[in-house]
Amino acid sequence: MDIEEKLKACEFGTPHEAILLNSEAEIREAAIFLSRQSHREIIIMSRELDPMIFGHHEFTDRLRTFISQRNSKMRVLVNLDRKIIQTSHRLTGLALKHSSTITIHRIDQRKRNFHETSMLCDGVAMLLRPSQDHARAILDCDAAGKIQPTLEDFERLWKNSEPIPELHTLGM
Repeated sequence: MDIEEKLKACEFGTPHEAILLNSEAEIREAAIFLSRQSHREIIIMSRELDPMIFGHHEFTDRLRTFISQRNSKMRVLVNLDRKIIQTSHRLTGLALKHSSTITIHRIDQRKRNFHETSMLCDGVAMLLRPSQDHARAILDCDAAGKIQPTLEDFERLWKNSEPIPELHTLGM
């Protein structure tokens, strides 16, 4: 079954089995899919904000539509901020243009030992990738009962995080 067929069964809050994703392309398609369905909030926690997924033009184009919705917001936590600064990541450019809606922070240096990537949407859907070193992830669009621990981890890290001043200094 291809990724499009897998995603057809995945609507926010509709019971279904979690979908196993086995390639970068499937993970990217799932992130784009989630951004299409999101209306209120997108949260991303990532080691280096993988540009093949979160910097892909389809993803950032879709985010432009998401952030134009009333009361939408996006918060992003990164571990290795140097990489997104050095690569002129598409998402950082979008965040600078829409700083009231998209906020990117770096994780407190003492907490920088995580390798997973997570994308949480509207408190009901999540994309979890245990390691950026492997092209495997899980997509769950009916995760309201399972999303809380990941959301709590994010909020704890967000509380101790800081904006990335180099993004503003470099005018990215």
